[in-house]
Amino acid sequence: MSEQIKDFKLRPYRNDLHILPHGKDQNGSPMWLLHDMPANKYFSIGWLEFELLSRWHINNPSLIIDDVKSRTTLQPTLEDIHSFQEFLEKNELLQPQNPEEWLKLKTLYLQKKKITLNSILKHYIFFKIPLWHPDRFLEFITPKLSFIYTKTAFIVFILLIFLSVILLLREWSSFLDSFSYFFSIEGFIAMALIWMITQIIHELGHAITAKHFGLRVPVLGLAFIVLFPVMYTDTTDSWRLTSRAQRLGIGIAGIVAEMGLAILGTLLWVVLDDGALRSAAFTLASVTWITTLFININPLMRFDGYYLLADFSRIDNLQTRSFEYGKWFLRRLFLGLDIPPPETVTMQQHLFFLIYAYAVWIYRFFLFIGIALAVYYLFFKTLGIVLMIFEVFYFIIVPITKELKIWWKIQKMRPVNRNIIGTFILISLTMFAVFFPWQSHILAPALLRSEFQTEIFAPEAAQLKTIHVQSGNFVKQGDILFTLDSVALNHKLKNAELEINKYTQIMDRTLTLTNWRQNKLVTGQQLLAANSKAHGFRKSIEQLSIKAPFSGMLFIDDYALKENIWVNTQSALARLVSPKDFLVEAYILDRDLHRIKLDVDISFYSEKSLQKFKGKIIHIDRTATRILHTEILSSEFKGALAVTRNNKNEMILNETRYRVLIKPSQKVNSLLQIERGWIKVFVEKQSISSRLFQKTLSLIIRESGF
Repeated sequence: MSEQIKDFKLRPYRNDLHILPHGKDQNGSPMWLLHDMPANKYFSIGWLEFELLSRWHINNPSLIIDDVKSRTTLQPTLEDIHSFQEFLEKNELLQPQNPEEWLKLKTLYLQKKKITLNSILKHYIFFKIPLWHPDRFLEFITPKLSFIYTKTAFIVFILLIFLSVILLLREWSSFLDSFSYFFSIEGFIAMALIWMITQIIHELGHAITAKHFGLRVPVLGLAFIVLFPVMYTDTTDSWRLTSRAQRLGIGIAGIVAEMGLAILGTLLWVVLDDGALRSAAFTLASVTWITTLFININPLMRFDGYYLLADFSRIDNLQTRSFEYGKWFLRRLFLGLDIPPPETVTMQQHLFFLIYAYAVWIYRFFLFIGIALAVYYLFFKTLGIVLMIFEVFYFIIVPITKELKIWWKIQKMRPVNRNIIGTFILISLTMFAVFFPWQSHILAPALLRSEFQTEIFAPEAAQLKTIHVQSGNFVKQGDILFTLDSVALNHKLKNAELEINKYTQIMDRTLTLTNWRQNKLVTGQQLLAANSKAHGFRKSIEQLSIKAPFSGMLFIDDYALKENIWVNTQSALARLVSPKDFLVEAYILDRDLHRIKLDVDISFYSEKSLQKFKGKIIHIDRTATRILHTEILSSEFKGALAVTRNNKNEMILNETRYRVLIKPSQKVNSLLQIERGWIKVFVEKQSISSRLFQKTLSLIIRESGF
């Protein structure tokens, strides 16, 4: 036993502390609460702490130990009393006894009130604004709502839930389609208003239930989580209740109130006709169902679901205890520590603590990343970047760094064991994978196509009479590919020939007329115009026999193309490809652009034919490509480039890419079809950490407008 523990003196606790019974823990041992009335805080203590506190006035640790041993089955030690006094001191529950202790307490108070950059950023993450002291209103309204706590009301509520779910499932597709309403200004405003109403009803549910059980509700206010407003109710006094069922009732009351609104909105949406009222009912139903199912009952966030899980599992301070247990298990696994766990638990509790702790850590990691991105997009760019960096640093990097520092201290004080060796190997391999420049090539989706190719279109809207070739056939320049027939052109040519015949006859008769010279001149011009029209129509009819403009492979991509159907001038009949000269068209990510240059060697790997050949980069676009015209590479056609359609039905790349053209440096097999594949570009080796640094730096420079 250390001299410090042997010689310590007890300090009296504050006179304004109240000790309240608090039922039993999961092992059946009695529990009590320490109520700090000025701060309205509650601290849960066990049987040993209660017995020690009951004898604290003795002011002698040895006498307290002897008295507890003689009157109970407990076996306290000096370490137990010293640890308990440290707990009381840490939570400011002891009375200052001298000027030094008063000064220490004052210093701690001033440090909490001191405004620093860190405190400002912490308060921007979460802060509260009290708005209303509802206790008098609750005393008036609660007796009038006592019927909602009856068994009849519970049965009716359950039946209405089943009814609304059944009706909702019957109209599920229509319900999903209605979400497009939120993408309008009216929909967004309606959603915001409904959100405010549901928040108020939710918190009143907690408050009224707390008052129903005889508790004081000091404040109802507004809390801001990353500047996003949510209502809150101070139901701290629920810790005074010894019945866990009553505490569960207060915890679930907000969810029940919100589900009541969801049921009301669903039933109204089903029975109302289309219009403003039905839109309002849909907004009420959707907002309340979503907030209830995905936010309020989520036990991984410190909302209603967490407190319900803690009360239901009979584990107070669930997060704190599970986190300590999770850290203990990691230290034991990676450092081989043989120290006992933070508390003695059953195997089921052991698994529950570990699963809950790791689930919360993983959930928080992605949640904080999402919050950081939301902050980045909600604020103007420079401030968004600063706040995003703080989010990631404060919520992710700092906790991990603190834990690793503890690991380092523990490791230096303990002999090397196989767990430490395994951890060192794992960390070394991870560092090697992240920092070693092992990545020596770039992969990019690509398309092998002919350098010379063209699409064949009908010159006129006409009927396809004859298809002279089959898809995949080799044709020579001048070969007839398709023969079309246009009734309109034939009719126009026939009319033009009739006009020629008419004006020829008139010319023959003008010799007998007295003013034959003047009539011959006019008729001659009309005959010339008719001949010109007829010649044009004949040329157009000749063009209906479509010939190959050059030698190559003909591909008919439209399987519905057949003889005797009508075709227009907008849809291609076929595609003619030269089999001699080929190009590879690839799309490189913007982060890899600086690593490639002209005349760099590449390898192309076909997706289907498995052919492989070498080539050189001959062109790199100077600007990024956002609209993808090579549709066969898109995700819609099972390609590697993820795209979305805009309002013009254009394919927009989800990632910024640059188009690169490659010339094969060896003979390519005859092209049977456009071939999709990949290119591999061999570049200077680069590590993952270097790529992340360059990506982050370019993002900061681009978005901050430097």
